[in-house]
Order: sequence, then C-alpha cells, then structure tokens
Amino acid sequence: MTDWVGTPGKDSVAIAGPRPAADVLAFGADRTGVTDSLAAFVAARDVLPSTGGMIFVPEGTYLFSNTFTLNTKRVHLFGAGLGITILKLANAANANLIEVDYGQAEAAKIPTLTLGYIAHLTLDGNSANQTSATAGLRIIKATDFYADNLQVKDFRGNGIHAAVLATGPQALGTIHITHSRIEYNLQNGIYLGPGVDGIHITDNDIGDNGTLGQDYYNVFAEFVAGQAACGGIVLSGNAIWQGKRANIRLHGANTVKIVNNRILSAQRQNILITGDATRNSYLIAITGNSLHSTGEEATGTYPHIQIGTGATSIATNVSVIGNLFSSPAGFLASTNVDEDANSDENVIAGNTVDGSVTTFTIRGANSQKVANPPDSSSQIIGLRIPSGDIQFLYNGGIIYPSTPTDADLAMRANGIGLLTLQGAGATGNLVLCTGGGDIKWGKALVALGGGAAPTLGTIGGSGPTAAGQNTWMRVLDSTGAACWVPVWK
Repeated sequence: MTDWVGTPGKDSVAIAGPRPAADVLAFGADRTGVTDSLAAFVAARDVLPSTGGMIFVPEGTYLFSNTFTLNTKRVHLFGAGLGITILKLANAANANLIEVDYGQAEAAKIPTLTLGYIAHLTLDGNSANQTSATAGLRIIKATDFYADNLQVKDFRGNGIHAAVLATGPQALGTIHITHSRIEYNLQNGIYLGPGVDGIHITDNDIGDNGTLGQDYYNVFAEFVAGQAACGGIVLSGNAIWQGKRANIRLHGANTVKIVNNRILSAQRQNILITGDATRNSYLIAITGNSLHSTGEEATGTYPHIQIGTGATSIATNVSVIGNLFSSPAGFLASTNVDEDANSDENVIAGNTVDGSVTTFTIRGANSQKVANPPDSSSQIIGLRIPSGDIQFLYNGGIIYPSTPTDADLAMRANGIGLLTLQGAGATGNLVLCTGGGDIKWGKALVALGGGAAPTLGTIGGSGPTAAGQNTWMRVLDSTGAACWVPVWK
C-alpha cells in the first residue's frame, strides 16, 4: 500500500508500492491553470521524509511562477500522461521550469543522493510570454536520474539542459532520457555540457528545435574550455528531425555512440562533429542509422555527416559504419560524409546509399573508406592474416575465406565475381609465392576441340617443343576479353 502524506486530492490516483506519496491537490495546487501552483508543489515535496517518495500530479494544467527544484530527496514526480498533466511557465516567469539539484559533497565533487524520476508529464515553456532563455528540465547534480515519457516543448531556451554549474571534476552520471518528445524549443532540444559522463538518450522523438539562422541543434554536446569534460553519451533508437542548423552537433565531445537512429531533414548537416584549440572530438561511433535528406537550407551544399571543419576544429577516431544514406531530389547532400583534411584516423565502412549522391569524401592521411557501394573510390583494407577465419570487405561484394586444403589463406570473390590483386610500391609488381611454392590454377583446362596441335619453340633452351600440347588455359586480359594459352603437361 502507498502511504499517503496528506489527503489525496479529488480524482487523484494512488500509486501502489511501499513509498510515501503526496498528491499536489492536497496542498492547494490549482489544476485549472489560473493561479500559481508552485507553493503547492514545494509543500508536497517538503512533506516527504528525507528518504524521498512520490509526488503525484493529477490531470490538469498547473502554472509555475518560478523554478520547482527536485533537491536532496529521492523524489519521483508523476503525472497522468502527456498532454493530460501539463506543467506550464506563467507569463513573465523567466525561470527554468524544473531543476534537478540533488546536492553534493563538495570535497568529493559527486552527487550525494540518486534515483530521481520524472515521468508522464508535459512541460510547457510558454515561450511567447517569456523574455529569458530558460529551460524545461535542467539537470545540475544527479546520478541515476530518469526522465521518461515527457513532452518538453516551447521553451525559449533548451528543452532539456544537462551540465554542472562549477568547474572541476564533477560529473552527471547515468542519466536516462527515454520515450519522450522534445520539440519546438527555441534553442537546443537537448543540451549536454560540462560534467556529462554517462547519459543515455533512447527511443525519443526530438524535432524542430532551434531557431533559423542561429547555432542551435536538436542535440548539442560540447566541451567548454576550463570545465569538466563532456562524454559517455549514447543516442539510440531516436527519431531526430528538422534541426534548424544540424540535427546533432558534437563539439569537443568524446566517447559517443550514435546508433540505430532515424536522422532527417536538417537545414544543414544531419551530424556535425567539430572541436576547437583546446579539445578535439574523438572516439565517436556512428552505426546503423538512417540519414535522410539534408541541406534543406541550401541543397547540394552540406553533407549528411561533417567530420571536422578546419585546422583547429578537428575530429579523430570517428567510425561511420553500416549506415543508410538517402538524398532525395530537392534535398541533395554535397556528399554523404565529408572529412576535413585536418581530421584524421577515421573509418568510413560498409555504408549503403539510396539516391544519386554516392560519394564519401575523406582527406585525412590515415583515414580509410571501405566497402561503401556504389562509391567507386572505396578501398579494400590490406591485412596480413597468420591464421583464423577472416572476412574481407570490398566494393560491392565480400571476399570470404574458402576452405583451403593446401594453402594457408584462400579467398574468393562473391557477387561481382572478380577478385583484383594489385601490386604495391614504386614498381607496382605483384609477386606470388615468394617462398618458391606452386601457383594452383582453379579453372579447368579446356580441350583443343580439333584442329592441328600448336607447337612452341624451346623456352630458354629447355622444355618441351610440342609434346602434350592438347589443352588451353583460359584467362582474361585487361579489357575482360578471353585469351587462350596453350598448355602442355
């Protein structure tokens, strides 16, 4: 049973479980949205014991003249559902709507309490009646905090803002933003700043955030010079759409996974990765995403993914693997991936293209692009394999290990049907069997089919002249035309 603190409000719902719970209606909240409800929310929070509990907010619209803070208690704030329970900034409130500040042991620089939860609410910023850039949900000090099934909309600042306030080795750890809609905010949909170290943004709809002509994004993660790092970020399973600049920007961020998202309709790039003189972006994995339409501001000008933008804006150790790129008519990308020459050690591999833009542009001396059909300039990565079951990828097909019987390594071409071996070095020579072994030809010899047997002169002063010249070996020249070489045994 739930232990109610105060009298449950009319039409309120008790939440089963052994936690103390407070209904805001019991403390004078106005569900009609006419008068300020901040004091009632504060009273409901403060009446809970030091171990925390639940605050339930029944159906209705609740006005806030200032910020409601979830502080040192483990508070679970629940509404009745998106669009059903609405927390709204009052006209001219000019404040963040909800702040999560669980306090910290200053010497240790870590949050002191954890396990907060906010869910099943609409947060409305009422931006037309504000003059300050305030946020819907600002996470300052917390770990193991969950924001689930929220709608965060129409804030003059960021929809969700996660960053510590002070410099130093503080961290926001294990933050979860899930199953939510973050939309129509005038700055960033989600801003991740100093101190972020372990945040999971999964299964959300994040769209139409920012202001045209200004540097705001649906998701923006940045390192700020002189402050704590920003990293440990996972973006997975989201729909991220119609960013007013790029959909996603990483600036000096590290250890980021962008996996299995649908990312589309950006004014400029779908993903922009940059750095500055104090911090590069690095260790970025972009895998399994669908990227559709970009450059809506100026078609043909922007790539889907931009890696680095100059000598002091560098991104390294970025992998772009197994994504689908689509550029429909009217929203053509300049290229699918564009790596600046100052960025390096990046890998573009195994991506698929649907549309007329087929190129992937890399400029870093040690970067590689592999198996991105139909990009004809993608290459095979050369490997020396001492043993084991290895799979090689290359343009439009896969070279698999066969089951060798008298060789250390065997390969066959699949799909295209041709395996090209190219010599390296200044001479361009290709040397086979440098150890003196034989080269085994896999094509069966072909009978002459009648007619006089050809004869050959003596080769190098030795060898047969005519005996046994009864078969041909079929090979292809550089144009693909068949050639026939007489063979004797």
